[in-house]
Amino acid sequence: MSALKEYCSGIFQQHSGKLLRFIRRVGGGNQSEDILQDVFIRFIREANEGRIRPGGELPWLYRAARNLTIDYFRKSRRNISLGDSDFQANGTPTDETLFREEILHRMFAVAAECGQDYVTLLHLMTETRVGQAHMAKAVGKSERTVRRMIEKLFTALEFDLKDWKDLLSP
Repeated sequence: MSALKEYCSGIFQQHSGKLLRFIRRVGGGNQSEDILQDVFIRFIREANEGRIRPGGELPWLYRAARNLTIDYFRKSRRNISLGDSDFQANGTPTDETLFREEILHRMFAVAAECGQDYVTLLHLMTETRVGQAHMAKAVGKSERTVRRMIEKLFTALEFDLKDWKDLLSP
């Protein structure tokens, strides 16, 4: 076995369990194993090109896992599946459904302007509906910091969506 294969295999054996738990904790869900696989594919490419410094593997892996999980969230937001009740008899989405999707898309765009952690928080609030303690673990911040981040996000959302407020149903 080549030195690169031994190195990457050893890193995978040493860290794959921790990374999988991390990906699941930040909301990877059913896609966690796929995300983990993508992390190690990128790791092998980067190691092959000499871009991973010895001793810096674990921070690189965690950052890659976090970024790929966020990318998965973004992709799943773009490929949102609509239930049958959201369609008219002819199979086209209702205006209300399209309007809700447009607002949700705008909300994620506002969160992205605030930063990646805000996208993660918004996803956790809208999709998984977990508590602040779980959110804090997912973004690696204290609960107090997460509360402040949520307040900042809501302020940004309120400011950005103020023109839409009258159109929203109660």
